[in-house]
Amino acid sequence: MERRWQGYYYDGKTASRSAIFVTITPHSMRLTREDGSSFDWRISEVLQTQGFYEGEPVRIERGTEAFSVNERAFIEDLLKTAPAEASRFKTSKTRSVLPIWMPFAAAGAAAALAALYLWGIPALASYAADAVTPSWEEKLGANLVAQFTTGHENCANEKTTEQVENLLEVLNRAAQGGNPLPHPYKFKIHIIKNPMVNAFAAPGGHIVIFTGLLKAAKNSDELAGVMAHEMQHVFRKHATKSIFENLSTQMIMAVITGDTSGVAGLVHAIGAFRYTRIHEQDADERAVDLLQRAGVNPEGLIEFFKTIEKTYGNTSSALAYLSTHPVTRERIGYIRERIGERRVYSPPMTDAAWKDAMTGCG
Repeated sequence: MERRWQGYYYDGKTASRSAIFVTITPHSMRLTREDGSSFDWRISEVLQTQGFYEGEPVRIERGTEAFSVNERAFIEDLLKTAPAEASRFKTSKTRSVLPIWMPFAAAGAAAALAALYLWGIPALASYAADAVTPSWEEKLGANLVAQFTTGHENCANEKTTEQVENLLEVLNRAAQGGNPLPHPYKFKIHIIKNPMVNAFAAPGGHIVIFTGLLKAAKNSDELAGVMAHEMQHVFRKHATKSIFENLSTQMIMAVITGDTSGVAGLVHAIGAFRYTRIHEQDADERAVDLLQRAGVNPEGLIEFFKTIEKTYGNTSSALAYLSTHPVTRERIGYIRERIGERRVYSPPMTDAAWKDAMTGCG
């Protein structure tokens, strides 16, 4: 009887994953979705990119698509069921051991990172994201945002863009602080005419804000809180790490070697990054610090969360933001703890400036 292996499928077009069951035949793997629909991958067409080391999930890829199974015995089943096709698949039991420095012998850092990924070293996503330069991130982010905004109308209202960019500059000056060396990112705001309450950061300093979020925020403190949070995702390279964690090897190779045009399939993913709880807490706490340095009330971040929960609830307008930035009591608690003693703050925008920012795009 064929064994069904539970795993997750990645379509290579989004950063989301879907649950699947995988069964193995002598010449193919059948992937079955939860709704019962299925499709086959020929074993001769796939590549194993992870699962060589103890405790590491098995990852199988075909082009830009991939699936993962969190059991090493999957490969043992594959070797048993399809011996003629599966001799190139390995586990930690069957794989020959090579010195860890071998992948680096290829040459430059890009080739070394690509080799490391192919060899399945755990946590490479973090290492790779830390290794790439801000200028490379900027190109990737610009490419992704350009593709994302195709088909979306940009806000062309000069008053709105000016006021939001002025607020960004207030936060950016605070981010520079007293450092003699400025941070390497050049932030750019993209305002999209869309009623959804959403905002996200793409790699390299690109921040996308939907007009629905501008209308949802009650004041400039709340908008500043959202923007400071997204800026921290850029500084901490959370979006870049998310990309590396979800790309197939083929796409990893493209972006590592600078071929940013090779990641067109990610366009649907950049608006739906789901950061880890650790990344969100990191961005929250650092956003509080940034807001305080800028003289902006960090309570605005908490109040924005409360505003969209109270005003929009679980409507489709708010779900986009809440799905990627879930609000919990724990989250509000550690933000309040980070804020500490109450201080006197000044709104970062005048009432007139806030009106321009909120209503200028219709």
